[in-house]
Amino acid sequence: MTESTESGAERDPVVPNAASPEVPNPEAPNPEAQHPDAANPPAASSYEAGGYGQNPYAQNPYAQNPYTQNPYMQGRPGQPPYAAVPPYGAYPPPMPPVAPPKVPGKADLGGAFKWSWTTFSRYTWPMLVPGLLFVVTWAIALVVMIIGMLWMVPVKTVRTYDEYGYATTTTTTEFHVGGLILLVVAFLVMMIVVTYLQGAVYSGVLRVADGEPAGVREFLTLRRPIAYFVTVILLGLVTLIGFVLLIVPGLIAAFAFQFAPIMVIEQKMSPTAAMAASARLAFAKKSDSILVLLIQMAYSYAGSLAMVGVLVTLPTGAAFDVHAYRDLVERPVPPQL
Repeated sequence: MTESTESGAERDPVVPNAASPEVPNPEAPNPEAQHPDAANPPAASSYEAGGYGQNPYAQNPYAQNPYTQNPYMQGRPGQPPYAAVPPYGAYPPPMPPVAPPKVPGKADLGGAFKWSWTTFSRYTWPMLVPGLLFVVTWAIALVVMIIGMLWMVPVKTVRTYDEYGYATTTTTTEFHVGGLILLVVAFLVMMIVVTYLQGAVYSGVLRVADGEPAGVREFLTLRRPIAYFVTVILLGLVTLIGFVLLIVPGLIAAFAFQFAPIMVIEQKMSPTAAMAASARLAFAKKSDSILVLLIQMAYSYAGSLAMVGVLVTLPTGAAFDVHAYRDLVERPVPPQL
């Protein structure tokens, strides 16, 4: 123990001197002499020179932010870009509202209202012209019918006096055939003009529903006028007979044949075929057809309150009917004009 302690004490630790020069190791390899052409070093490798041999971690385009510059987040051509994924730990943005899917073969009443007003706002003047003619025709026919009624049954008042001076007043009426003829002619002319204008509006709205351009001329031109008039006459007679016999058959007739005027124009059917097809469609889609009929009555009632209202209810009501009919037969209309 004493010897080991003395020998350890005699040893001094080797402390390198920073100021002393470094002694080269003769056995260590010389980096300048490793290559035979040390004066002319070899060309840099592809990894060092760049190109496809660049550092994949220094200049990798996929190392960028994948949520801001990822080309796969841009969506397909013609579609909006996809929403960026929020950073880790953040709440995702709320989903945009999604419209409920449309049920095929069912009338979209809200869409029909919206489309009718959109059509009226774009084709305001062409759709107002039939309404203006409707109001003017109704006003002229009303004046002529009042004149015919006064002429048909004139009222005469005769006052006589007796021998004592008391007056007696006698009122007499006479019937004139001329007044009756004038009344009937004015009524028929009004009905013909009104029916033509309503069919012309249907024709114009159907053109718009088919994506065709429409102007004043298109909204004043009735397609298949003879077939349309025959259909309206048959529909009116059947409904009138139903109301005269009992009210319920008249309502059933109005419900069953409500789509016949549109079908005779669009499908180019005969009047009887259009009425039969309308009945099949109405009874196949009972609930929707009842709602469409009630809304048609509401349009007619709103227009009859003030004849000026016909300027709006005539074109918008026709556009509503066409859209509802196209929904029931699953034939789309342009969603935006």
